[in-house]
Amino acid sequence: MNSQNILLALFFILTCFVVINLTLSSILWKYSKHDIYKKVFKFWLATIVFLGFQFFFPHSPLEIALSFGVGIVPMLFVYILVHGLLNVESKKKRFMVFHLLAISLSLILWQNEMGFTAIALPMSISISLPIFFSMKSLLITYRSQTTLLQKLLGILLLIWIPHCYTFAFFRMDESTQFVGWMTSYALYDIMAILLPAIAIEETYKTERSRLEEQVRLRTDEVVKTLGEKETLLKILGHDISNPLTVMSFYLTSLKKSVSEKEIVYINKVIKSQKIVENIVETVRSLQAGPDDQKIVPISFSKCMEEINFVFEKALLAKDLKLEVLDETKGNDIIMADQFSLTHNVLSNFINNAIKFSFAGSVIKIIISHENEKLSVKIQDFGMGMNEEMVNQILTLKKVSSRPGTQGEDGTGLGVGIAHNILERFNACLEIESRQFSPTVTDHGTVIKLLFPLVKV
Repeated sequence: MNSQNILLALFFILTCFVVINLTLSSILWKYSKHDIYKKVFKFWLATIVFLGFQFFFPHSPLEIALSFGVGIVPMLFVYILVHGLLNVESKKKRFMVFHLLAISLSLILWQNEMGFTAIALPMSISISLPIFFSMKSLLITYRSQTTLLQKLLGILLLIWIPHCYTFAFFRMDESTQFVGWMTSYALYDIMAILLPAIAIEETYKTERSRLEEQVRLRTDEVVKTLGEKETLLKILGHDISNPLTVMSFYLTSLKKSVSEKEIVYINKVIKSQKIVENIVETVRSLQAGPDDQKIVPISFSKCMEEINFVFEKALLAKDLKLEVLDETKGNDIIMADQFSLTHNVLSNFINNAIKFSFAGSVIKIIISHENEKLSVKIQDFGMGMNEEMVNQILTLKKVSSRPGTQGEDGTGLGVGIAHNILERFNACLEIESRQFSPTVTDHGTVIKLLFPLVKV
């Protein structure tokens, strides 16, 4: 095989290689819509045009030199790509102006019958300039902000610069053409590895920045929303306290002028009013921070006394019976805030038990010891839940509200509040449930709360 056939084979291999990279960058540009792939695509497209001029058009020394000058186009795309990566303004127009001057100088030298090296040297200098400034930006000027892959590209461009000048000095020497084509093949081969890697790296950085911006915006929205809710809670807490104080005053005064029977009802209203006041105070303390909650040793039986009072009418209205079985024999001291445990935890679970129980059924509360812990089971025989609903509650995912057995409404927020408060008490929550169906007899839900016991 003669040297001409070898050169033809090298050109064919290099062209196929470039076409493959052009196709891949085109596909990636189409589907990712990222600007980096567009720049890579333009580089490979310009490279194909450059190779075509190199191989098919030159005949005379001037044509060979001018066809090599087409190489300014892919090198300009490299320059644009590099400065795009660094977010630095590119000054590509100055290179085009200089290249036009280089072409003019080559024409003048050719008219003065100068040798090939003299004619081609302006082209080599012109093409090397965007390569040099790209390399300088990556390895010197902006070195501190470049990645490892970008530094490797800078090193490749540094090697590429002398290759531009070997064209002017050795292109007309047939014995060195083979080496020149092999060098070109190696340079483009390495470029084909680096450019996709840099493009992927840049895509990752862009996507990460986009996601970080989304997180920042979402965080700002959440902070704003929380701020608005906190302001609303402060207003509600302040405004509710005033009429509650007035209610307490008039109810106390009213007791002095009514019958014994009416006093019983007034006392219940006053007790309810006190509970509302305590709820307001609890909200205020939670606003200030969980540390302001008074977690002290309490007797669980005190909580049950409040529960009986709160749900007396609700149980009666639905013809439900509340059965309490206490097996602790008074050994029921736990660390908690009595009001939060009663009205934010137990009340939520018992309210749900009432809501989803069928009229005429029983709700059981079983208090016992289990592995040196206080176990509280709240069991109903109502609608029950499927596995997905149970998982939503246990994993603190959004719990969808659903109507009760008599169409009662709810918000789905109570369980989440109870879950958070239980964590402050170092308590555990377990749920067993079986959804109602005509063929199921043991339907219903068992809520199990486990509290560390305080040794007396």
